[in-house]
Amino acid sequence: MYIINIVNSFLGKKGNIGFRASKIINRLDEKNVKNYSYTRGSVKGHKSNNKNMGIIGHIPRILNAYRIYINLWFNHRKYDIKIFEFFFLRTFFDSTDKVKIAHLWEYSPKIIKLLKSRGWKVILEVPIAPTASARKICKKFPNQVSLHCHNNIENLEVECYKSTDYIFAPSYFVKNELIKLGVGKRKIFTIPFGVDIKETKPKNFNKDYKKSGIDFCFMGTINKRKGIEFLLNAWNDEIFKNDRLHLCGRLYPEINALLNRYSFKNIITPGYVNPSKYLKECDVYVFPSLLEGSSKSIYEAMSHSMPCIVTENSGSIIENGQEGYVINIANENEIRSKMKKFKKDSSLIKKMGKRAYKKSESFSWDFYSKSVLEKYREISK
Repeated sequence: MYIINIVNSFLGKKGNIGFRASKIINRLDEKNVKNYSYTRGSVKGHKSNNKNMGIIGHIPRILNAYRIYINLWFNHRKYDIKIFEFFFLRTFFDSTDKVKIAHLWEYSPKIIKLLKSRGWKVILEVPIAPTASARKICKKFPNQVSLHCHNNIENLEVECYKSTDYIFAPSYFVKNELIKLGVGKRKIFTIPFGVDIKETKPKNFNKDYKKSGIDFCFMGTINKRKGIEFLLNAWNDEIFKNDRLHLCGRLYPEINALLNRYSFKNIITPGYVNPSKYLKECDVYVFPSLLEGSSKSIYEAMSHSMPCIVTENSGSIIENGQEGYVINIANENEIRSKMKKFKKDSSLIKKMGKRAYKKSESFSWDFYSKSVLEKYREISK
């Protein structure tokens, strides 16, 4: 069995899809499974049989920055994919192995077509719900939600779903969205993400919430797709005046404008933080995203004994009423209501937080990479 991972990201870099891919590649190396990877780049010191784009791999980051700070409707993904295709199609070398599996982490019908013509079994990684799902959300909430849906990307996705042999989805939410598009159930394998559980330990819960207030936290890209505007609307309530809301991550201009409008005194925006250090000081995790695959930040919050308020579309492993609450998207009243529950009964923070930690222990990166390798072997038969 020979495996190649084709990853349009930086291998081993935290916050990138390549971080997750590196966990798989490390597992393959440990088990002496022949493998190779084609990536946009690779972090210093990451050991693997790898071909990457070098300095050219930074061009997509520049295009994305243009989208974020100058033109939110700029379709940077269109050019991102073309650049990566150009790189792969000119550097790919075939294998003489009888069983050849390609794990593709990008929407590229051209790459799939080439691989299948050479006898490769192709797995498509689908890290987030389809563009078609985003379009449905915009139609359902025409005056509340604005997600950037590009027809050419949607067409690429659908073509890839049809032509690939297998699909890896990170949650049942994503799997169900794919099925709605006509993708066969047997084609889809659901493999949840993981967390570095070894870096955490159970919380003591010795804080006096009535005296010091509650520290609510969000971690990720701070933009409209994450439902931040609904979180800010929910936060605009006197009941939270003695609490704090931490918005950790890259702050998009669209959200910065909302913050300036509200002029909250109890919102903290520290930028990028180290989750293993920062989450220790927070109490309740709030993730009202409109569209995800399976947010890794929720796994991290759970591993820090934090109960979580999440949307169904976050693709989380939270069970409603157990490790936190699962709410509908685009609903500030539901967000506010669940946050108030922790205000009115702070014992829930400890009860649900303990359950969250316990559940996170079953979702390590080791478990994730092991699950992927098992699927590779199943597919190879």
